[in-house]
Amino acid sequence: MNLRLFFVSCALIISRFNAMASPTDTVYVHVWTDIVCPFCAIGERHLDDAANAFFGQTGTPVVLIPHAFRLQPDMQVAPGTSAYAALAEAKGISEAESRSLHASVTQRAVASGLSFNFDRAIPANTTRAHHLLARARTLGCSTEVLRRLFAAYFWEGKDVDDPAVLESLFAASCTPPPGGFTSDSATEAAALAADELAARMLGIRAVPHFIFTTTPATPDRAAATRAASVQGAQPSSVLLDALHRTVEGG
Repeated sequence: MNLRLFFVSCALIISRFNAMASPTDTVYVHVWTDIVCPFCAIGERHLDDAANAFFGQTGTPVVLIPHAFRLQPDMQVAPGTSAYAALAEAKGISEAESRSLHASVTQRAVASGLSFNFDRAIPANTTRAHHLLARARTLGCSTEVLRRLFAAYFWEGKDVDDPAVLESLFAASCTPPPGGFTSDSATEAAALAADELAARMLGIRAVPHFIFTTTPATPDRAAATRAASVQGAQPSSVLLDALHRTVEGG
């Protein structure tokens, strides 16, 4: 064999071996979500199950990065309005039909290990909650904040548009940086707008929508085209498969 060809072949073999032996350090899952979306809460629980299984199989951690997608950005709710009445008005259906839909999604949540209590839920505009998530993202605690927001709405009966409620759960979720917590409403509003613009650019029309990458940067259209993606509250097995496809590069 030609000596030069021999060394080139060896180099190719070593390169492929190193690629196989050097797994992705972290998988980042970008999820477009809304706080009052029950399927988003269910999907996040399924992802958590998948991430735990994936870590057990590969040793690769999974980081969830929430992005804003407001289902009703202009929502205004009269005090005392029930979740059933709010959905009935939004969908143009009867309250009885709304109650039936809520009962159905509650049963689906139970199957995922969640316990929704829509009798206590307080319908709310989620703009302030997404501003809080944007702030949490800069501190690396957005996953915990997202989970506390879901809990606040779906089973604790808290108003996720109440600044005092939001600041309380933020303080319980995030470690204060040097100098303490600060809020920059303009920056947080810009982050919300950027998330929703990215959703439009990526063609995301329903949530939850998961995009699996190996970088914390918000994926653009080209990156999203290459990445594994999952729409809806799919079973954990579907999300686990997407995690494996991400580290395998296809």
